[in-house]
Amino acid sequence: MSLAKPVLFVRFNRCGMCNKLITWAKAYVWSQKHNADLDISGWVHIPVGSIRRWDRSWRWYVGYFKRKTRLFSGIPKDLPVIGAINDPMVVGAEKLRFRSTPHVFDLIELSAYRDMIIPGFYEIIRPRHLETARLSEIPEIGVHVRRGDYIGLKDALDFSYYLAQIRMIRKTAGKQLKVFLFTDGFEKELKPLLEEPDVYYFKPVNDLVDLLVLSSSKVIITTKASTYSYWAAFISDAIVLHHPKTNVPQCRPDDFNKVHFEGAVDPEKPLPDQLIHELKQLK
Repeated sequence: MSLAKPVLFVRFNRCGMCNKLITWAKAYVWSQKHNADLDISGWVHIPVGSIRRWDRSWRWYVGYFKRKTRLFSGIPKDLPVIGAINDPMVVGAEKLRFRSTPHVFDLIELSAYRDMIIPGFYEIIRPRHLETARLSEIPEIGVHVRRGDYIGLKDALDFSYYLAQIRMIRKTAGKQLKVFLFTDGFEKELKPLLEEPDVYYFKPVNDLVDLLVLSSSKVIITTKASTYSYWAAFISDAIVLHHPKTNVPQCRPDDFNKVHFEGAVDPEKPLPDQLIHELKQLK
């Protein structure tokens, strides 16, 4: 009988960084449950869509994460397939492959393993990115404004939504909290938001560092259905406000959110007491 640990091969689809991270998280949890090693490939792909649209962010993830394996890999197709966190180990299998389509809804299931996932996530990041994020100013309010492909898909939120949330937060907190906008768009696109007092464009470093700084915010305003927004919220201790029509009003555990508000918030309607209390406590 072999004493070697089983190996779970993961080859990411061609998708955005946080979709890859959701797939990684599911595979990581399964590997921890079954004492298996992960063989990861596909962090980097040629971002054809971003290049064609001439997006501000080209989703080029070279050098973001530590790699024990090759940049590209051919995974044998006849390996047993694992597709979910709760899939059982295949008896006698030394090599398996993970195949699963990522979705923002996955974070609901992953929230039960948040305390396992977050240390694992920081462990795979190259130290220079962690240090760059650590040295950045901590936003009082971090707003993720998704543009890029969302414009073509007609999923981009109207700027009036973000302005209403910012004004509501400031009014409730009783402070002119400083706002940073995190976006895959260009600064000139955000003029209606930047005309608001003390609202600033966060000068992009790269998609990963920007994500880490956004997650360090005291308050996060997410973009509806964006896995980038939701991953930032998932790893954060911030007060998190989601769009009132989101299908995923929470991506962190209930017990955690009892002391760190997270929820779908309509800025034009009465606010939850917990949110009011936490906003008033901001320093």
